[in-house]
Amino acid sequence: MNEVAHLFWRWNDFGLYDRNRALALYQTHNLQVQEYFSSRPEKLLTINVADTDSYKALCGFIGREPRREVFEKLNASQ
Repeated sequence: MNEVAHLFWRWNDFGLYDRNRALALYQTHNLQVQEYFSSRPEKLLTINVADTDSYKALCGFIGREPRREVFEKLNASQ
């Protein structure tokens, strides 16, 4: 994880167990991605896989016919 953080965000000390720092990294990255695609929103799909319509939204985005109604739950503890 430290190597990934250093590669993508040039952090020498990621602070793997620092929740606030990890959350800030995550939020900053998401904002940067949204900004990068702001002039071409049709190239970025943002979904919550827990939403019932997210599977069909993904299929439409990549130009595929849905094979089911929702995402399959694999490796779930529920």
